[in-house]
Amino acid sequence: MKDDGPFSNLDVAWDYLFGEALVFEDFGRNEETTHQGVMFSTLKGYQDTDSGMVLVTVCENNVPGYSGCSYESNASTIISLELFPYAFQQPLVCDGNDCITESIFGLGRFGYTYLK
Repeated sequence: MKDDGPFSNLDVAWDYLFGEALVFEDFGRNEETTHQGVMFSTLKGYQDTDSGMVLVTVCENNVPGYSGCSYESNASTIISLELFPYAFQQPLVCDGNDCITESIFGLGRFGYTYLK
């Protein structure tokens, strides 16, 4: 993301709504320039059959009264992404008797699933 203020003054909150009880983990951030960088997380347990909404809230942490980043915080921007079942299918790769699915989409590194 890119901001007119310092990237270091931005926090992020990750939420998954209206679906199974999935959680985000492995949070990280990479500052590319003073005003630009990448924030990321992994949505643990995501399956192709899941439906719900990913809600990403980005907050400026240098505003008066700031106490944490959450939905509808002052000086925040919200991005919502609706997930539909099978909209982001993981490719199935087979080699011999073993198959794996490997998926990396937008907001998260959804990981590896090993199938037998």
